[in-house]
Amino acid sequence: MTQIDELLIRLSSADLAGAEGALARLAIEGARAIEPLLAAFPGAPDSARARMLRLLERVPDVRVMPLLKSTAADGPDDLRRLAVRALGAQPAHRSRAALMETLPGEHDIDVRAEIVALLARLAGGETPEILDPVLDLLFNAAEPLPVRRAALSALAGLQPHMARQLLERLADAGGDDSLAPEIRGLLQAFPEDPLKGLPALTTRQWNEQAQFPRPTASPGLLDIPRVLSTLETNGEDPETAYRCSRALQALPHEARRDLARRLDASWPLSVLDGVLDTFRGDPDLSTLGALAGLTRGLAERIRREPDPDLSQQLSARRARVHLLIAQGGSRLAIADLKDALRDAEVPPHDLVLALADIGRAEDLEDLLGALERSDAWLRGEIEQASRAIIGRVRPRRLRRLLEALPSAQAEILRPLLTRPGTRRASRPDSPGRGKTA
Repeated sequence: MTQIDELLIRLSSADLAGAEGALARLAIEGARAIEPLLAAFPGAPDSARARMLRLLERVPDVRVMPLLKSTAADGPDDLRRLAVRALGAQPAHRSRAALMETLPGEHDIDVRAEIVALLARLAGGETPEILDPVLDLLFNAAEPLPVRRAALSALAGLQPHMARQLLERLADAGGDDSLAPEIRGLLQAFPEDPLKGLPALTTRQWNEQAQFPRPTASPGLLDIPRVLSTLETNGEDPETAYRCSRALQALPHEARRDLARRLDASWPLSVLDGVLDTFRGDPDLSTLGALAGLTRGLAERIRREPDPDLSQQLSARRARVHLLIAQGGSRLAIADLKDALRDAEVPPHDLVLALADIGRAEDLEDLLGALERSDAWLRGEIEQASRAIIGRVRPRRLRRLLEALPSAQAEILRPLLTRPGTRRASRPDSPGRGKTA
């Protein structure tokens, strides 16, 4: 039995920490885990299959498309939803058709809303031809309100020049549509208000409605304070946390900036957990700066926290923020990251992953210094991160680095050096395509 097979078996462990640790390790194996996963999936319990689908969301691969499509079409609600999310992580040319095929036969409101949100996200990104089907769903009065609101929330990410079709459909629907006030508010949020192009009569009707608004059952999904309050009071419930996280991830760019400005290290763990994924891969400098400030606030909170268990949980969230900043391609919090790496009794896995993304030659000493405090598995992860950094360093600088390192660390590093002839980065410490220093 291979190591990957053992990790797949551990996904069904009753030990939550062990199962989640196995998931993190499989994500690092990446494409090598796909074939064993496909073989293990049919006979695995639902808890393990749910984690396998979460892994497939993080490791998109064309080989898993048949499994994802069959699970999305016929499986328990939770697994169908996870399969849909994994489909949405595939490149648009694969996910577009699969999601459109899955939508007509899906009757569960939550799963249907997830599909609509993913399609709307594609409509605002690389595949604008999806916009018409999404608008059909948004303006179909027979669709359940959560499905229509899912389309509305994700359409908030449209670029202003793409708002014209939404505007025209809104003019056709008129002021009688129950979502008309929310759609109008969305349009007014664009940098250039496209409502100026509406017929005068329709505009007057909506202006009159604004003076005497009709009562609504509940606020819209774009109400950030309401979502944060819900996370604080009921964020421990997985279903509630999922709904809030999905709403926040659908926020348009300016609203995400506003949410970043609200980040507060004193928030309960349930709020931090629900909010952080909103910023995954976000390269916006002001957002990254707000996340860097959050790491410093969490560090101060950890120093003051008398409860060791809560302190450990806060450290895990701080490491997660470091990883988010690294995924955005930034080294804004590199000093704080290295402090956390030195201070942690057992370095969190996310800190190691963050350095694998943005680490440079000068960071190797701190990374290698954590080896003696790590178990066998984490030592392997640190070695992989070190190899990733080495691959970004030119040979001449690498030789100087070996000479400057303490002898014990230099001996650790020598076996990790790439073989002669291996291609290196075009520039020293190159941060990679699309990343900023």
